[in-house]
Order: sequence, then structure tokens, then C-alpha cells
Amino acid sequence: MTSSEVLVLAVLPGWVRAKWAETSRSVPAVATRLGDGWVFGDSALDSPDAINVTDAVDDPAVVASLRTDGYDPGPLLTGLVRYAAAAVGAPSMAVTAVVVHPTWWNERRRHLLETAARQVSHNVLLVPVSVAACRAAHRDDAD
Repeated sequence: MTSSEVLVLAVLPGWVRAKWAETSRSVPAVATRLGDGWVFGDSALDSPDAINVTDAVDDPAVVASLRTDGYDPGPLLTGLVRYAAAAVGAPSMAVTAVVVHPTWWNERRRHLLETAARQVSHNVLLVPVSVAACRAAHRDDAD
């Protein structure tokens, strides 16, 4: 498998870093309502009603508030992942996605992220940010 077949996403507080082939981009992890749907990233930044999607997945109070308003954080995370993948020109379904997530995310949060990533990739590998950092450090030591 070549690196051009792998979509890399780093879902971090406030941002998603996406890489496909030679293209990489950071997008704000925000969403806002537009009619019956949502807009994500840069288009949602200036809205006074913007929701930080990573907080919506990570913070029980935000999740409770969203559900009170009739929203579910799962589809928001899926929309954000799709937006980030599209921003780097990834195909609608990549072969593999390696998705880096905050180390402290529990099983429920990781499941939401895996479900979101499976909407843009056939194979998904979730990697805690601490593990990704260790692998990167060891790779640099080998060079």
C-alpha cells in the first residue's frame, strides 16, 4: 500500500488535520446549522452559533445540550470527517484511513470516530495521539 492510498486524519481539540497523497490541510472542527443541514470548517467559523464538533463528542454537557436541541454528535463528527477528507481531495471512499484521536477519548468517543471514518474509507485504523507521537519519534531515531 502506498501513502497515496492512505487518508490520514488527526482529530484534535478544535482542529482536524487531513492528509491525502501530497496534500495536507488543517480545518477548524466547527459546524453550524444552515437550513435543514450543516456546514463545516471554514464556512462555519464566523457563525455565532458554531459548535466545536470535537467538544461535542468530548464534553458530556455539550452532548446533552445538543441532544436537547435534537442533534446527535455522531452525524456532526461524520460531516466533519467528510469535510476534512474532501478538503484534501481524497476520493469519496479511500482504501484505508489512519485516524489519530485524543488519547483520553473513551470507547464511546472512539466508536463515534470509527463510524465517521468508515463513511470515507473501507479500512480504518484508530491511533491514540500518544502512540502516533511515539511511533514518529522512533521513526526519526531510525533515520
